[in-house]
Amino acid sequence: MKHTLLNSFILLVLISCSTQSVHEERTPASAKEKAQDLSILFLNKSSYGENKTFIRSLIDKVIVLSNGKILAKDSQQFRQRSHRALFDYFFPKAALPAAISESAVNQFNSKLFEQISKNDSVAKLHLVLEDLSFLVTHASYNLKFENEGNVEQLLKKDQKKIIQFLNKVNKNSFADLSETEKTDFFNLLKGSELQCRRSMYFKIQALYMSSIYDSPIGEKIAGVKLPQKVRPDIDDFMKSHPLNIPQVKAAEKYDVIVVGSGPAGSVIAHEIIKKGKSVLLLEGGSFFHPGTIDSRKFSEFKESAGNRTTDDDSIIFRAGTVSGGGTSINIDLAFSPELPEVNKQIEYWRSQGHIDHDQFTPEKIQKAYQFISEKVGTRTPSFDEINTNNSILFEGAKRSGYVPQLYDLNTYSPAQRREKITDKKSSVDAFILPAMLNRKNPLHFRPDAYVEKILFAEDGKTVRGLQAKIRKALNVPGVIANPMGLNFPEEQSFEIAAEKIIICAGSMGTPKILLDSGIKNENIGRHIVAHPSMPIIGKFSQNINILDGTPSTVYVPRVGYILESTSASPGYAAVMMPGTPSEVRDRLSSFNQYAGFGVMVVDESTMKNKVYVDQNKSLQIHYELTEVDKDKFIEGIADAAQIMFRAGASEVLIPSSENFLNDSGIGIMHSLKDVELLRKNLKLVKSKNIITSAHIQGTARMGTDPSNSVVDSRQEVWGTKNLYVADSSIHPYSVGANPMQTIYTLAKIFADELYED
Repeated sequence: MKHTLLNSFILLVLISCSTQSVHEERTPASAKEKAQDLSILFLNKSSYGENKTFIRSLIDKVIVLSNGKILAKDSQQFRQRSHRALFDYFFPKAALPAAISESAVNQFNSKLFEQISKNDSVAKLHLVLEDLSFLVTHASYNLKFENEGNVEQLLKKDQKKIIQFLNKVNKNSFADLSETEKTDFFNLLKGSELQCRRSMYFKIQALYMSSIYDSPIGEKIAGVKLPQKVRPDIDDFMKSHPLNIPQVKAAEKYDVIVVGSGPAGSVIAHEIIKKGKSVLLLEGGSFFHPGTIDSRKFSEFKESAGNRTTDDDSIIFRAGTVSGGGTSINIDLAFSPELPEVNKQIEYWRSQGHIDHDQFTPEKIQKAYQFISEKVGTRTPSFDEINTNNSILFEGAKRSGYVPQLYDLNTYSPAQRREKITDKKSSVDAFILPAMLNRKNPLHFRPDAYVEKILFAEDGKTVRGLQAKIRKALNVPGVIANPMGLNFPEEQSFEIAAEKIIICAGSMGTPKILLDSGIKNENIGRHIVAHPSMPIIGKFSQNINILDGTPSTVYVPRVGYILESTSASPGYAAVMMPGTPSEVRDRLSSFNQYAGFGVMVVDESTMKNKVYVDQNKSLQIHYELTEVDKDKFIEGIADAAQIMFRAGASEVLIPSSENFLNDSGIGIMHSLKDVELLRKNLKLVKSKNIITSAHIQGTARMGTDPSNSVVDSRQEVWGTKNLYVADSSIHPYSVGANPMQTIYTLAKIFADELYED
């Protein structure tokens, strides 16, 4: 075996740190000889001996310096061992359907390793599992966000348990552990009193379960066929349905630059060009030919590939990074801003002094929303579209004394959808493409454009333009790079001049741009509202066929939370189902008998929850549930479980490893009595429950004073001139429901009023 693993990184450590040699008697020694010695010691686990402390210290430095970029070819054999062991653990091969051949599994396994090992953090994880003694080094813990006051004691306790485990099994590599030992090891992580350890298990489990069960192999186990992601005739379709987008030359200066093409940016760009203004729309994601693909199914179109978590890894955040932003990846649940729940929230903004008396009035909202709903084609589904999965929530809610409602949807009806790859209608279809095709004054649209910072005039406050960089378009079917042929330089920073800039980059992207631009305001990035959510899964004696028909038609409004029906793939279900890998596989073999809907909390706004830029200039999110929101969440989960049982479920599952049932604690309830135990005992301990969010708001909140807001009542950034924000980040508090339609509507009002004077 070649002992060259990590040589380059060890050399870096030796150069930047001490010149101490492990074998001091051999002098003088070259740097290469030292690196070889240390590599041999690193790989030969039994030879740590009296050099144990030094080697572990060295490993700490290597991990920190490499920051996960351990991708040397020489490490592939070690990473591959860990991958195979993880794959075999999370995909037990016993009792597999006859339709799944061993060669098909092996082929998929190899492709999966090739795909996921391109990710630096996954490569690092695989190497850590090759030498489990990594896990007792200080660098393997992220203690910064641990809430416990006695964190050092918990650290020593955790390290002691790992050392005891390693001594007991007398093995240092995960790949060498037996199946029982692997389970014991993962139970150590899941049961740790340190949240960072629990999140480590979740990341591993989520990666492998979702990858395996959203594959053709997973389809065969679940007995389903996942909808197509790409038209089989995509090339012919693109030729026979040309977009006929005009080719244009970039202007020396634009009247307006809009940053972000989601629901806000698309509407604003569409409306301003109608006023005769020159507009450039910049989007960080790629542009795809509408109709060629189902954009919801591509992780490449999601911010951080859908793997964005809070800084402590306790909550998953999802947002779009693609033309159309979130409107291209969401499931199109359209809550009108005229609904009582939303109107009540907007009036609350007014009562708290965040918006003026004549701002976002019911009359303005009614007029703007009529325009939006007509352009997007918002519709109310018929009762005939309520599939069996949605009827579970509908009937269970009625039996609980609640009044279920039908969503509005931004989708094609089943009749209209024929011959289409998806039923989705995004802002690309409704606003961006029509604006690009405007013959009198076409919108200039440049995807794959990352905005680095806003540029100001000599007075330090008046906008003069921005600095951006063009990145390579994604290698995804249907993607068209630079659809208008705009002549901006690529792969290098450049400046674009403008009279006004409107930032609509979302509640993650907008505060990062403001912070990177050096704008000083302690409210930037703070006051996050996230609408945290959790799925509830029920098993029934009859087939539910959750993937059939219109995915989402029913919701139930409650005080403080909303119960929302949705659909799910086998991969998503595998991640959310509690139990061992064998138990999950067995449940997924009855996938068609499971129904599901979610609990979405209308959460509080708090200064502590924030988007920020770390020392590496990377975006981070810090978000913790308040005690009030925890209480609402637990009540919502219990409420949902009761509804599922009253609809006829034989068992109800939630993605929790808490011991709220006072026994195995694997998150499976069998009766309404179990629901009462959940209501009494569930604590929503971090990383013992899977919580997601897709509705982040409030990070550049609107207000009447810079002490409590980022933008004023005209949505202009405090202390600047001609710099505006118009996306979900301006919401002072939650809008009370899924925010897409409200974002569209408030953006229309903003666009109408921008040039009123």
